[in-house]
This record gives sequence, C-alpha cells and structure tokens, in this order.
Amino acid sequence: MRKLLSLTLALFLAAWAFAQDPATFEDVQLGSNGIWQPPIGSNEMSSGGWLFTNNTQNGYWGGFTASNRTDLSQTGLNAQYTAASGCGYDGSTQYAVAYTMGVQTDVYATDGQLHTVTGCYVTNNLWTYQDILQGGYGELPYGGSTGNDPDWFKVTATGKNASGQTVGTLDFYLADYRFANNEEDYVLNTWEWFDLSPLGNVATISFSLSSSRGSGYNMITPAYFCMDNFNGGGASTRRRNKSTSTVWPPTPTIQMRTSHTASSTIRIPLP
Repeated sequence: MRKLLSLTLALFLAAWAFAQDPATFEDVQLGSNGIWQPPIGSNEMSSGGWLFTNNTQNGYWGGFTASNRTDLSQTGLNAQYTAASGCGYDGSTQYAVAYTMGVQTDVYATDGQLHTVTGCYVTNNLWTYQDILQGGYGELPYGGSTGNDPDWFKVTATGKNASGQTVGTLDFYLADYRFANNEEDYVLNTWEWFDLSPLGNVATISFSLSSSRGSGYNMITPAYFCMDNFNGGGASTRRRNKSTSTVWPPTPTIQMRTSHTASSTIRIPLP
C-alpha cells in the first residue's frame, strides 16, 4: 500500500511539474492602441506556458493577437479586435483575437513537449457577431428572411502529434441556427468553455473556422473568433452546444468535409 501511495504521489508530482501555466493574455504587452503589435514577419505571441502563431506583413495580419478593446459601438473592420462580450473571460482586461483566413493559427507549448490541454474559453468577435445578426456582403442575416435557414458558424480545433500528423478534431459552434425550434437558435456573445481534453497528448493545436455560408474557397462570414484562459480551468458550457469530435488513431486518416472552410488568403489591414 505504501509503495502504491508513493507511486501515485510521484505520478501526480510529475504531471504537476510538466503542466503548462494557462494563457490568460494578461501578460502580453499591448500597444497604445490596445492590441499586441508584433514586427513584420512570422511571430509567436507568448502567454503563460504557450506560444500562439502570428503573421504580420506590411499592415496586414493573421493568426493570433491580443486585445483589451471594449467598445461595442464599433462596426465592421473597426470591430475586428473586439470581443462580442466587450471584455475578457470573467471580466478580465485582455484576451486573444484570432483571424484564421489563409494563415496558420496554431498553439504549442513553450517547452516543446506533448500536453493534454484542458480547453479554453471562446466567444465571437464583434465584427463576426454583427455580420451574423445583421448580414454582410449583400447576404441576409443567419437564418435567412424567415429565420428557418439552417446556418452555422464553428471553430475547429485540430490536434497534431510531434510529426505534424492529425490525431483528432473537435468542433464548437459559435452560432447555430439548425434547431427545429427557432427560439433555440443562437449566436454567442458570452464566454463559453471549449473542452479540448479529448484530443489527448498533442504537440500542436491548430484552429480554423468554417460556416454554412461561403463563396468558392472564401468564407463570407468574417473569419474571427476570440479566446481566453487557454489550458485554464473551465466548466461545462452554459449553452447547449452541438459540439462534435473525431479522435483518430495514430495512422493517417482522411476526413471528408462538405462545409465551406476558411482556406484562401484574404489580408485584413491593421488600423
């Protein structure tokens, strides 16, 4: 019994020692305009024990940045750095903003090791939130003119091993209009927990966005979402979310997709 307890304690201490601090983004230094401003080129934004990819080129950007913006009166491109909640999770000051169109939007640990990530809080970006509710680019709002169109907008987390092979995917719906009862349709403007633990031990988690609406390879809905408390503690989402998961064996697997995904490069200018 004593040996068993000693082994259990040793395993617990080993897990604790190798655990990565959560990324709250409060430790990211922002510019006077309220956003993180990296140099031109490929960059890594560091928070807690994690690195978040960013690509900034001559006034354009993609990947992750951090923000403290709270003004919900902004619209369109001016709202690209603002969470629809108007603040970080639990009223915190700073949070991450991701733009996924045509760029790597990856997260990996600073120690270069495999980790099982607990999850993160996610919500819609303000520009995306407005587009879903009001329509944009000549499109009707989600749900269409009758509210019955089964529109959806989701973030997908893809776990990868050290060789870059996909080991699983998880989906979280940031807007879902597929319910038979239209009163259950929603678009998030609150922070909700995205459980990433089913991916298991991974070297990298890549994030992408897809929607029921697209034009060729380009997604019409602005390809943004917001994140906070990556690998922190979370609770079950307060809203019923039609999350889906696919955890694959180590052997390569091809998953066919029928949705329009954000795969083409569209550059979004900095303010």
